[in-house]
Amino acid sequence: MSETDAVRRWTRQIGLLRVRANKRRPRAAEPSGGAGDIVTEALEACEALLRELAGAQMVSDHARREMQREAASRQLLFDHLPVASVTTDGGGVIVNANRAAAALLNVSAKHLRGRMLLHFAEDREGFNRLTRRLHAGDDHVTAILPVRPRERASLLVRALIVGESAPAASSWVWFLVPATDAHPEIPLSAPAFATGPSPEAG
Repeated sequence: MSETDAVRRWTRQIGLLRVRANKRRPRAAEPSGGAGDIVTEALEACEALLRELAGAQMVSDHARREMQREAASRQLLFDHLPVASVTTDGGGVIVNANRAAAALLNVSAKHLRGRMLLHFAEDREGFNRLTRRLHAGDDHVTAILPVRPRERASLLVRALIVGESAPAASSWVWFLVPATDAHPEIPLSAPAFATGPSPEAG
């Protein structure tokens, strides 16, 4: 049952209680402040609360629709980014991936979700060191990563990893650009990633 339906149901219930209270009210006038007046005031208070709840529900519904539209717009933009992009949670699990990332890793965006990004790392030890650096508090990091797409040869990518929240991120966005031509001196069998500070850090 939705919150709107609950408000309607309780409004009907209070209406029925008011009808029953009026039927039981004595025909002879009772002193002011008697049981009948207390029941009437209680019902009026309940009705006022329900009106306020209905107003708050309208505001909440509007905010929810706006959030859904914003999320849809962000997803559309994310899907059409020309740069391969994935988001991961604190455990390194891919929670979102765009079309460019699907093409780069040779796995559909749908099937990337729920997989460990670590599984595409050529150097898993180096990858783990990088993720520990993210957990240590660096909100954005640049790195050269050797990755292995599904059923394809390994390649180097230049990565920018950005925390999605501050000051302590619990999820990150990875922007991945093939970098083999730009960094031919870094072998695919490198024992660790070549990492660097963010541009702001100089």
